[in-house]
Amino acid sequence: MSDGPATHDVTETHEAPEAATTLTTPGGVEPLDDEQLKAKLDALPPGVRIENAIAQLGHAAYSVSFAKVAAPRLRDASDRVGHNPVGAGLDHLVVSVLQKAVVDTASLFDQTGAGSNSLYRALDVVRTQLKDSPPSPERDAAIDLVNEIQDVGIQNKTPELKYVRHMRNKWAAHSSMDISVDPWGPGKSVDFGMLELAIRQMQHHFIELVILIQQVPALEGMEREGRRIDEKTVRMGIDWDGFGRQALAIMGGHAENSARLLLDRIEPELMQSEP
Repeated sequence: MSDGPATHDVTETHEAPEAATTLTTPGGVEPLDDEQLKAKLDALPPGVRIENAIAQLGHAAYSVSFAKVAAPRLRDASDRVGHNPVGAGLDHLVVSVLQKAVVDTASLFDQTGAGSNSLYRALDVVRTQLKDSPPSPERDAAIDLVNEIQDVGIQNKTPELKYVRHMRNKWAAHSSMDISVDPWGPGKSVDFGMLELAIRQMQHHFIELVILIQQVPALEGMEREGRRIDEKTVRMGIDWDGFGRQALAIMGGHAENSARLLLDRIEPELMQSEP
């Protein structure tokens, strides 16, 4: 036995694939660096950030309602089809729609990334707008409310928000060994009741934000200016107050109907693959 240091000869391994030198697209565009990205985000009208955050509420409601209808039917179809490539594909679809429901719900209170379309980042934008306005007791009260929603409503998470965060971090958005060792069993099932309650809690805070924007002079016109293209043109957009209050009902209903129509259409074809 040699007394020298152990060595490993890897000269016979396969050649490593050639790596790209840049992230440039075929059109010659490279992604912005952090400083450039921040400048672009800061230049956006505050109303654009708010509207995108409210729209995300609708996306989350759609994803959860779609998964609530589609996942059980896809799983049932997989059981009936059996162990074959079609069944494996159905199992993959089940996991995909469930994970998207979790990730889209978690995005409502996401605190990472300055460009996130979360309520938390929307509140950051509103606070900046308020701090840039003339001091007044009304302005200070509005800032206090923004801070309270962030601190009490989001950072001090309810059990429902904690559930969504755990499901995202331990299963839906990351590959983790937690699923193997945690008795809690993230990913073994998805509690749609918890997801829906989390969305309703975020919806409540969105409505609080919209009411604040309507009542505080320093925020007046934010919704209108967020849609302005130029002096004569304003793009179509969602009504913040109306959509904020009805997002779950409107988007949830659309999603459930879409899932039913889709499965009604494809299930007969899938059953041709039954063993």
